Amino acid sequence: MATRRDSTINDPAQEATSFLGLDVAWKTDRNSTGLAAFRLEGKDIRPAGLASGVYSLDKVIQFVKEMQSPSTVIAIDAPLIVANQTGQRPCETAITKRFHAQAASAHSANLTINPDSIELARRLQAMGYRHCVPPTAPRSAPGKWMFEVYPHPAHVRLFGLERTIRYKKGPLEDRRAGLIEYLEALRGNVIKDWVAREHQGSIMGALQKSAADLAALNGRDLKAYEDLLDAVFSAYLAFYLWRWGWTGNEFVGDTASGYIVLPMS
Repeated sequence: MATRRDSTINDPAQEATSFLGLDVAWKTDRNSTGLAAFRLEGKDIRPAGLASGVYSLDKVIQFVKEMQSPSTVIAIDAPLIVANQTGQRPCETAITKRFHAQAASAHSANLTINPDSIELARRLQAMGYRHCVPPTAPRSAPGKWMFEVYPHPAHVRLFGLERTIRYKKGPLEDRRAGLIEYLEALRGNVIKDWVAREHQGSIMGALQKSAADLAALNGRDLKAYEDLLDAVFSAYLAFYLWRWGWTGNEFVGDTASGYIVLPMS
């Protein structure tokens, strides 16, 4: 289990900070995207909005516009900076080398594949979002920030796993069991310690699925639920970087070839 963190921020200047998690499909017109937003109001983290089964970049941008605050941090589970025409980015190679044994290797992104998230990053930049809090900045730097995350190695670190949770691939029964494991890890390691107590029931109510519920989901519906859990976890990673800065996070790669931010346990 991850070490408990104090989710109370005693800095009035940082009120109404929003933390968004976007699990963006590689081709947003064909595959679903999951979206989650939380907001720090006073001393409490509260859920602000959830969406799954989203099928266009325009709708992703609309969600950001509706959920953002003057101080907003967005963690995006998708490649944002891609310079290589083929092959794999150096940050992905580094992640794979370090987390292969935990089954948390990175997928390859390149300009031949050309994921839609590159265009998303451009649109967000046009809205005033900057890439990542620099390592030299204060841990709670205000403004509009975005950065790339990858849930699998983050699960290994924050959930204290020997192998990452299997919920993406394989037989349906294995994926469903993995999603229940993922949900319980979110409940025990994220929601309980992060979201204000009076709001934990509402967020878990929105996410809760039993084995019987998941058994009824197939295809796009199962994928949409998976996207939603990843979006919530990504929103937590947005908070995690904002709160702990580079004392609690690692910058893998660079802003020329691409980077991934990983939390440290």
